[in-house]
Amino acid sequence: MSKCLVFAAIMLICAGAEAAVFAAVGHQSAAYFQTPSVQTDPMVSFDWGSDGNLYFSTGSADWGPKMNVWRYDGAASTNIFSNGDVYAGSWLTANGQYVYFNEDMYYNVYRYDTSAGGGAENALQHTNMWGFFFHDDGVFISGADDNWESHVYYAAVDQLTGTISAPQDIGAVGDPSGPIAFDAVGNLYFASGYAAGRILKYTAGEVAEAVGGVSLLADPAAHAWADFSGTGLDGATGMAFDSSGALVATLTSFAHPSQLMRFDVDAGGACEGMTLMATSDNRMYAVRLSQGALYVNDPDGIYTVSAIPEPATLGMLAAGAIALLRRRRP
Repeated sequence: MSKCLVFAAIMLICAGAEAAVFAAVGHQSAAYFQTPSVQTDPMVSFDWGSDGNLYFSTGSADWGPKMNVWRYDGAASTNIFSNGDVYAGSWLTANGQYVYFNEDMYYNVYRYDTSAGGGAENALQHTNMWGFFFHDDGVFISGADDNWESHVYYAAVDQLTGTISAPQDIGAVGDPSGPIAFDAVGNLYFASGYAAGRILKYTAGEVAEAVGGVSLLADPAAHAWADFSGTGLDGATGMAFDSSGALVATLTSFAHPSQLMRFDVDAGGACEGMTLMATSDNRMYAVRLSQGALYVNDPDGIYTVSAIPEPATLGMLAAGAIALLRRRRP
């Protein structure tokens, strides 16, 4: 079994028939979207297209080959991709007018045009792809080489046609492949998929030099940014920066429930601590920021997670509501 298939198994290992229990910790959460009962397969990843519709992928609950991608318009789900002979890929994400997703049998990436509709087209094939993040005019990919060493690859993306160029290797990061994220100033963050329990950080300058062929991303030990191995969790499946500039990640392991963790960033860009935001007794996958709100999914659906307002804020909201009611009285 290839490295990517191992990760596919990790992602779906707990995605059985039992309903997941999702709970916020020190925060408030709400169910945003629950997988329709007619689609009994676990949700893997999701994002919103430029058409405003929700897109999500599902895989097999028994580790078998089976993958579907759905478009939800607020009223009903429409299947836009179905293949019973491939393992569900690790991600689905939107970029411009296109929605991209991968399958984990033959390592194909598909492109769906949200403006034109129709069927999904093959956009790329590259051995052992796992984490994807679109940044500026390209996509950054984490995956293993033939020797199971994890690398980061870069491929230019034509924003008009959605075409992805041949990926170039921009450096070895060592830890098992996991998600990638960029902060507001272009620094790259890479989280181990399992076993290492840490997040690496490469500066925007280092990334630019690697993409330009001047040097390669290297020396992972010198780029360790956060260590979460003390949580008992040793890998991550999704990452995104929230509206406050903190890095939020879904942390996983074989032996523990998943956790949604916030890594706060100080003024100098260092990690200044971790805060547990939510747990699930099943596997959490993608993390998305949309219109300032944070979303995360497990096999059963998508949830919003937000901070609990301070008492003073609640008091001001209540006072405002009372004042509004008084003004509306005849």
